[in-house]
Amino acid sequence: MKEIKNFTIEELKEQLSLIDIKPFKANQIFQWIYQKGIFDFSQMSNISKKDHQLLSDNFKISLPQIIQSSQSIDGTIKFAIRLYDNHIIESVLIFDEDRTTLCLSTQVGCRMGCKFCFTAKMGFKRNLEVSEIVDQILAAKFLLNNGCFKITNLVFMGMGEPLDNFENLKKALSVIMNEYGFNFSYRKITVSSCGITDKITEFGENFKINLAISLHSPFKEERDTIMPINKKYNLEELINVCRRYPLLNRQRITFEYLMIKNFNDKIKDAKELVKLLSPLKSKVNLIQFNCFPSSEYQTSDYETIIKFQDYLSSKKISTTLRKSKGQDILAACGQLSSQINSEQIKK
Repeated sequence: MKEIKNFTIEELKEQLSLIDIKPFKANQIFQWIYQKGIFDFSQMSNISKKDHQLLSDNFKISLPQIIQSSQSIDGTIKFAIRLYDNHIIESVLIFDEDRTTLCLSTQVGCRMGCKFCFTAKMGFKRNLEVSEIVDQILAAKFLLNNGCFKITNLVFMGMGEPLDNFENLKKALSVIMNEYGFNFSYRKITVSSCGITDKITEFGENFKINLAISLHSPFKEERDTIMPINKKYNLEELINVCRRYPLLNRQRITFEYLMIKNFNDKIKDAKELVKLLSPLKSKVNLIQFNCFPSSEYQTSDYETIIKFQDYLSSKKISTTLRKSKGQDILAACGQLSSQINSEQIKK
């Protein structure tokens, strides 16, 4: 039985024509699932009973299974979804004044091996299917806390490297931005990558979505130490790709920079960062390093971070300091890992 949420709207139209259902019905099915949260064909009232039966005979609509949720003292909500093969992924809802951001995962685990990331400790299990990516939105929108959340922004910064699951990411984004799907504007979506340069280029050719690069050091040797991907896709190549990346008039590439104590937080690092990024349309997002079990690093002192930020700003590098949220429930940047939930669920 085919999972209907694995298809883009164009693919679904083709599938429907094969079973003698008019292709335009795909628009209606998309609206029922993604805009109204209906997971039962028989409840789709503008579709005939005959078509209900044909749909039920050929497709299924799986219901996302939230097995755990926890709320931080700052309001952040982390929730875990059990997949069909009993793997578990985590997603995070972040609340900030008039913005509600959902942080999405794209893989079970991750193969990139970044030293500052708890997900990397899991290793790589598998890619998420299209349905499993969009299920995180459906779960937050319709199932979590009785569906009382209006999600305004999406960031692909959860478990996994989005561009390492590129084909399924593209399809999921098609569903997310389709007018009959979730109908999100490209302005409200950000995809983060640790620097898979060939995929960054292809991504830019296909989408105008906001791009964030996980940078964390302007020096090759330092970046090699914490990000093994840098040995395959080196820093010079990454910056050259970013220089050529197609941007709209008001768009900039965001460079994410974890502030790690006594590692990358000196003024010499800031000076090199200015040299690296000055030719680009970019902004820097400084992030306090978030500790996790077995972490070998610590976050920089607040005064050190502010001095770093002030230096970048003085050199006309647009710089913000991201508020770390959800640290107390391991929901902040770099803290997601289904291992904890797996252990708790077994008890």
